[in-house]
Amino acid sequence: MGTRMKVLMIDDDADVIEAVALALQVRMPEAAFRHATFGERGVEMVRTESPDVVILDLGLPDLNGFEVLARIRTFSQVPVLILTVWGDQAVIEKGLRSGANAYITKPFSQAQLLDRIKDLATGQNGS
Repeated sequence: MGTRMKVLMIDDDADVIEAVALALQVRMPEAAFRHATFGERGVEMVRTESPDVVILDLGLPDLNGFEVLARIRTFSQVPVLILTVWGDQAVIEKGLRSGANAYITKPFSQAQLLDRIKDLATGQNGS
């Protein structure tokens, strides 16, 4: 098989990071999972590690998720899935207009999240 799918998560919630890491480990063991808890570090990791998919929270300790997304979009078209508690329609639309490829609200279904990661990593952007 080819190279492993690389998933980068930018989120500061340890419980959510653990839930996603575990879901990937069980359902998609071929995926390499990395995470950053700060937006600045996440942007740097996108630049240096070239992930196949980025999972991005909007509420980070240093930058907001929209700022992180804007910075990523200055140099990369990596698929970005926003995973956040903010389910307001205006925020969702702003996220998608800002360059996100998908948007899932917390609490989330692990199956739905994994399906979206797979779709985005294989270029089947169904949003």
